[in-house]
Amino acid sequence: MEEFNNIINNFVDQEVNLHGKLSEDMKVIIRTVCFCVLEAEDEILELTKSLIIGDRKRVKEALLQCTPYIGSIKVRKAMKLFDFEDECTKKSIEQRFKEGKEKRCEIFGFEATNKNIDNALEDLKHIQHYLCSYCFGDFYTREGLNLKERELLTFCILSSLGGCENQLKSHVKGNLNVGNTRDDLIDAITVCLPYIGFPKTLNAISCINEITLK
Repeated sequence: MEEFNNIINNFVDQEVNLHGKLSEDMKVIIRTVCFCVLEAEDEILELTKSLIIGDRKRVKEALLQCTPYIGSIKVRKAMKLFDFEDECTKKSIEQRFKEGKEKRCEIFGFEATNKNIDNALEDLKHIQHYLCSYCFGDFYTREGLNLKERELLTFCILSSLGGCENQLKSHVKGNLNVGNTRDDLIDAITVCLPYIGFPKTLNAISCINEITLK
């Protein structure tokens, strides 16, 4: 096991960590969401054991950001590792929808967002509503991470999941719309590489290339 750990640690410390311009703080929360997707609870604890309170708040928000993409079960398991302080912020369905739609428009544009909502088949309109109220209204509107950070994390979450290329391409566009760059996306997926492997990484890079090299 020591031999295996040395190979991984040398790759991460001497190569991956030296690439790109992302802050160490951003790399921590990228690894956090990557580990959450992979249900790597020991790795989450090891990564976060020495963090101060302010950084733990960002870890909490990073874990919560995973919820609409990987489902509540995996996130609940990760959240149980910590004694996070609860924040009671109950909103009405109408407020959640309104605020979520605004965030969705910030990321994907007013025209594209309204087109998806208005053109939804009758038996799928509830899904569009949930996207606004739950995915964007309950999570993207939270404090602790800004919109650029949340959208970059979403790119990493989808990349770590694999098999989500349609959504991944949409969120590559979303990242560009909120001010992240191709370099930011490449740097982020590079952080994920040792944990998710080359196939998922190369699929994510193909999505980046398809959108940014047109």
